Amino acid sequence: MKYGSILKKLFKSFLGTFLIFFCSNHFFYLNASSDSNSNYNYNNQDEINSLNGKADRLEAEVEKLKIDVQKFGSDAVDHMVPHIAVSGYVESQAEFQDMNNSSIRLNAAELDFAGWVSKWMTGYTNFGFDDRQTPLSNFEMFLGFITVGNLDYSNWFMTAGQLYVPFGYFGTGMSKTGPIPKAIGRIKERAAKLAYYNEALGHTFYVSGATYRGKLQNDVSHMQIDQYATSLKLRRDWKYKNIPMQYDLTFSYTNNLAEADSLWVNLKYANNFKLHHFVPGSEAAGKFTIGKVSFRIEYVNSLKKYSTLDLMQNGRSVKPRAYAYELNYDTTLSNRLFSLNAIYTSGSDTAVAIPVKSQYGVSATWHLYSYTLLSAEIANRKFYGKNTTISGGALDPAAQAALMSRFFGTNDKIVSATIDVYF
Repeated sequence: MKYGSILKKLFKSFLGTFLIFFCSNHFFYLNASSDSNSNYNYNNQDEINSLNGKADRLEAEVEKLKIDVQKFGSDAVDHMVPHIAVSGYVESQAEFQDMNNSSIRLNAAELDFAGWVSKWMTGYTNFGFDDRQTPLSNFEMFLGFITVGNLDYSNWFMTAGQLYVPFGYFGTGMSKTGPIPKAIGRIKERAAKLAYYNEALGHTFYVSGATYRGKLQNDVSHMQIDQYATSLKLRRDWKYKNIPMQYDLTFSYTNNLAEADSLWVNLKYANNFKLHHFVPGSEAAGKFTIGKVSFRIEYVNSLKKYSTLDLMQNGRSVKPRAYAYELNYDTTLSNRLFSLNAIYTSGSDTAVAIPVKSQYGVSATWHLYSYTLLSAEIANRKFYGKNTTISGGALDPAAQAALMSRFFGTNDKIVSATIDVYF
């Protein structure tokens, strides 16, 4: 067997399992921030940045494969299994709100472990802390799952463990101004997921579904697997007069949107974790790219109101919904990728998840080195009014009081600078 053929086979096998991790959670890594009392500070740049960093490390792994090919020849494929990849990142941020309110902190740190035990079986877990939800002395697991499948041999794969269920897109190029749809829509569960992924001739088709017991139950269920989420993703890449073009569409559905990270944390002491009924939700997102410019829109919507016995805002039943618009421009600066981003995001009946009613911001991100990113951002946030009330038997009283204490009824501006280092 020629070295070129061996390398091609190794690379396809490695890339196949890498893509499965990519599909399993939309990004290879997704930050696990879920504390609603600090959720308006959640960081989304880590999702995009981490994927960029891991893509760089994938190139480094390919270089290692070349060495294996030269060393082991036709036995290189067998030599690759088992294979373990260790990576991580550290993020620090300086933030300024006014002359009397500024800070420098270590936002987050993480270690990622991915293992290929055979060409069909892989495992992934990550550990770390997030300054917005975890004390610096605590080190916890965010995600951990096993995947059966290899996209080099089959379009089907299955994942089981603690993961983000297939609901929503939630990608952004912003560092500080997170999309509100993410606050009411991202769901992390201990679930089993089945997925189909196919990419050919510039077209990508990806459909997945997950089922799980959930953290909240309704009146008739008794700790059983009765919740689910499903997502359909369609993408096409092509060129028009040598200009790269792309559309990327996502459609999602879940039978209980109350499981979203930032919602359930405030509902979790409700009547022994029970709601009077589940709250189904839907999501639609689209990203459209022409050359260096891309535009993204996303909408998350509750399809049913909460029972007034569970949750009310300003004395009425609520039906949370939110949307986000984002514009991105990618270019180069000193031969390094440089991105400009702008976002506007708003929500309705979302006070139980996030005290910010709407926000907008602009940012710039520069890939200073292969594994180092610098970001600067200016953001403006509008909080729910001081007279906003949230009530209902489903609420955790402590979380209710903490949220209502942040209904300032005012706007604030934030200037932040962030550095991310990947290894």
